[in-house]
Amino acid sequence: MKADSRGISADRLVLDWLIPASFALLVSATIRFHSLAPGPSMPRMVGDLLAIAAIMLVLLMALGRHLAVPRDITRLLIALGAAAAVSVLGSGGTDISLLRLELYLAIALLAIVFYLAHRDTGQIPLASYFLGIGLVHLPFLMTAVLWIKGLTPPFWQYGLRVADFAHVRQFGEFGFFAAVSSTALTALSRRAGLPAFLLAFAAVFGIVLTGCRGALLSWILFVVLLCFFSPARLRIAVHGFAVLALSAGLVWYLDHSGLLPSPNIFNRVAQLAQGEGPGFDSGRIPLWMSSLKQIAAHPLFGSGPEGYWLSGCCDRTIMQAHDFILQFLMEFGAVGCSILALIVIRTIKHLGGGAALLKRAGATPGNRILSCLMVAYLAYSLIDQTMYHLVPLLHMALFSGLLAAGLAQARITVAST
Repeated sequence: MKADSRGISADRLVLDWLIPASFALLVSATIRFHSLAPGPSMPRMVGDLLAIAAIMLVLLMALGRHLAVPRDITRLLIALGAAAAVSVLGSGGTDISLLRLELYLAIALLAIVFYLAHRDTGQIPLASYFLGIGLVHLPFLMTAVLWIKGLTPPFWQYGLRVADFAHVRQFGEFGFFAAVSSTALTALSRRAGLPAFLLAFAAVFGIVLTGCRGALLSWILFVVLLCFFSPARLRIAVHGFAVLALSAGLVWYLDHSGLLPSPNIFNRVAQLAQGEGPGFDSGRIPLWMSSLKQIAAHPLFGSGPEGYWLSGCCDRTIMQAHDFILQFLMEFGAVGCSILALIVIRTIKHLGGGAALLKRAGATPGNRILSCLMVAYLAYSLIDQTMYHLVPLLHMALFSGLLAAGLAQARITVAST
């Protein structure tokens, strides 16, 4: 009995702490070695991620964690692979396009890894993952604060880099994941209230300090969704209001006192009110319209992965369409995106249909939190296409894999009600 107890304890140690800590370290290493120079480092990062995902899948299967794919889904996956191959071959830059496709494959495999790792465990260690993401953010926040302190207003006149990130929006994206993860801790447990508040405060402080409106609005959307769908709505509402008020208040005080002038949200709003800068949409609408023209020019199979950049259709100072629907339509066309939509529809059918899926999504506190998080993530991707960058894609793999595992575990709960 003691040996069995030790075995179970060791299993829980790996699942509850080692895997979440490994993910946090992976995110930290990705930022350190990739985010400042994403182009040159991408081939190495994609190769490493594919290797990590393949090794983890082999280990999980050796431990008996098998993945059964229905025949109709298998056929659709084969069709999707064929359509993607056509898109790559017609991209006009096969090497670059294939590298982006390999990245998508690595992220899909990592999502499967997280799904298999936690599908049959009975309890998903969400708190460990959320805590790890919030803690990893702290050193990067401190570096960003020191970076901004060394700048001279007006900000960004020499480029939009901030500390370890090639673009300030990428720092805001990471801040969003730290903010939603820390707020999710509050929803999971009352005992996590103070650490969750401090970590969320730090993340939102960084977002407001750097003027990342999309990240701030998406975090607010997450808080609002949790207030609607979580029984702990009062605690979440107080947490959200206190985090926003205190972090924004501190940024305002530091800026106006001269202790830490910054390109913060308040300054961006003031510039909009004065008619300065690119406007409220930050140039999104012209970008989206030109992206639609490129989609219309190659409607069936698109311009291939990385098609925005390869086609030269639009603003060459940026790398992607800043909307995940437009991006994927541009890359894979109507054929590829339709097959992907069919895979989603057939998967929902195998899960019992839309009504059963919604019941599973609301069956546990963890599922409700992850569902709200994914909605906020997708909303963010509608205006910034966060799924283009590697750090958000890693979080996409994590959250989608954990949600899939939670939905699978909730099957028994829903069936018994």
